[in-house]
Amino acid sequence: MKKFFLTLAVMVMAICASAQKNQYFWYQGHLMMGNPIAQIDSVTFGEEDTDSILVYLPRTIIKTVEVHDTVYITIHDTICPDAISEGALNGEFSVSATKKVRFSQGNLQFNAALGTHQCADGTTKQGTWRFAENQYDTIGRANTLISSSYEGWIDLFAYGTSGWNSGANMYEPWSRSYYHDNFNVGGSSSNDLTGVYAYADWGVYNAISNGGDQPSLWRCLSKEEAEYLFYSRPNANNLFGYATVNNVKGLIILPDNWQASNNISFTPFTKDFAANIFSLSEWELISSQVVFLPCASVLVLTNNFGGDSPDEVADEGFYRLSTAGDRTSSTYHINIRVENNDINLELVDSYYWRSDGMSVRLVQDVK
Repeated sequence: MKKFFLTLAVMVMAICASAQKNQYFWYQGHLMMGNPIAQIDSVTFGEEDTDSILVYLPRTIIKTVEVHDTVYITIHDTICPDAISEGALNGEFSVSATKKVRFSQGNLQFNAALGTHQCADGTTKQGTWRFAENQYDTIGRANTLISSSYEGWIDLFAYGTSGWNSGANMYEPWSRSYYHDNFNVGGSSSNDLTGVYAYADWGVYNAISNGGDQPSLWRCLSKEEAEYLFYSRPNANNLFGYATVNNVKGLIILPDNWQASNNISFTPFTKDFAANIFSLSEWELISSQVVFLPCASVLVLTNNFGGDSPDEVADEGFYRLSTAGDRTSSTYHINIRVENNDINLELVDSYYWRSDGMSVRLVQDVK
């Protein structure tokens, strides 16, 4: 077999490749993913190869290598499009004037007794993290069984409980306490899940089994990003509203470039769960683009009664943000409630503390 061998000493490719978790390349009409690399040393062409091979490094550059009859090589640099990661929805959502994100396929879930996972600090921790299979999936009352040995799944978490020792008294995903100050990241109620405390963010610290299975691929939205998403991005008021999906109540958020299709209609800026009702078959037509935050209630530990009270069928949902609150007891969160008929990004009241279990929906930046 006649082969041509080329040694490529392209420093920019080596530098860019070393920063990536995976190498992607286009070969014979398919996007392939290879093993992590430090640099590209050589490319070998055989008779079975096509006339062009595209080396694809996410978030960096594309190198197109062409083989000509006279056996010389031309290398072209172009801007690399962003690859959609495992576990991410296709839709793009602006969270600032210069930044867009993709949401995970479902709410974050954890099983303390199932397997192990890798963490961003190089350790291996007990348990498995995953995204819910469907956007409308919630765990419900089983969250009250939360413990380090519980063999089921949970999806409601106190603030900063990624499993990383942030300096808080309690930081494990199964941690429970009535006292909100046990969950002060870095020992202070003013610390966000960013910067030196970024590992307290569930998606930054942990490998998500069906979300790329590597640490540092996901993160929580900040309060400022959530406010921009709902109230400041172009056409914002027409891109969210209450809904019921497969008999589950919640909040729908539409991508920036949303266009109704397949006879699917949506009534925006509504605070009525009955205004947008989607059967399972209708939802499947748009579910890869559209975000649905189900009402999964909140896990409240009541000191007076010693009980836990997430509803099986909830009319409210609470979603963690990375931004710490102005009050020592609480944090900012996306609040979906019937009683105040609003989508609230402010602190609602001191009753919902950083010690209460809330849903976590992670995002990835679009590069």
